[in-house]
Amino acid sequence: MLSIENDYFIGQVNPQQGARLLSLQRKQRGGLEPIVLAPCEGQLIGQKATAFPLIPFGGRLQDGIFAWQDGNIRLPCQPGQCILHGDGSRRPWNIHDHTPESITMGLEYPSQGWPFPARIQMRYLVRGPSFKAIFYVRNLSASPIPFGLGWHPYFAFAKDHWLTLNVKDRAKLTASGFSPKLRPEPRIQTFSAGDGPATWQFRFGGGSIQMGRGASAMYDIVCSSSVDHVVIHLAPNQDSIAIEPMSHPLHDPGASVVPGNGRKSMAVMLRLR
Repeated sequence: MLSIENDYFIGQVNPQQGARLLSLQRKQRGGLEPIVLAPCEGQLIGQKATAFPLIPFGGRLQDGIFAWQDGNIRLPCQPGQCILHGDGSRRPWNIHDHTPESITMGLEYPSQGWPFPARIQMRYLVRGPSFKAIFYVRNLSASPIPFGLGWHPYFAFAKDHWLTLNVKDRAKLTASGFSPKLRPEPRIQTFSAGDGPATWQFRFGGGSIQMGRGASAMYDIVCSSSVDHVVIHLAPNQDSIAIEPMSHPLHDPGASVVPGNGRKSMAVMLRLR
């Protein structure tokens, strides 16, 4: 486990367990305030905490199948089962660089769970009152490949917290975790802990996502233009909320194309108020 730290933040990162940001805390005069929740009792997979990459896709693929070009790609999957969120959060990442304020990690494809050749770089960085998560993918072939970029952080979300974001389309996920077709409904979407457990997919309307407490905003989450969709998941334990920016719609990695020998990037910045 490695640390990144400055005058505003302290974070813990585990490259060997899926490049997870295990926790991110804000430094206050009275101590530390959690932003990204730490896992309980060392559990990572399935734990409603930490922040992990959605590489090379986010969402569920029923029977491991997704549409690509004029046909389908079938990934290794048990009949009748689905694959969730790709394999990037379950593989060890290589450490490329580590300083007190940043860590850069890398991952190579193809893998057993993804047949397309690519080189991935991911960086966590604290600079002044801002934290950044930055993702790059480089296509190692001359042909276009599908490759999604996304991030899945669980933020502390107490009873007096609220969240707002600008959306264009939206859909509430079914109990099985799949998203119906998005419906056009431009609006400022607001969430609070009292809304109860649910998961929504949105086509992102741009601007900043704001997190606040009571009458005050605590921080802004600013996404790069490559963020096309955002998923919001209110956890059943009602003390956390997942804010998941992605370069493609849920369950559809074929919609995120990297051109032959090309690159794609995504960045998410959390800026304290």
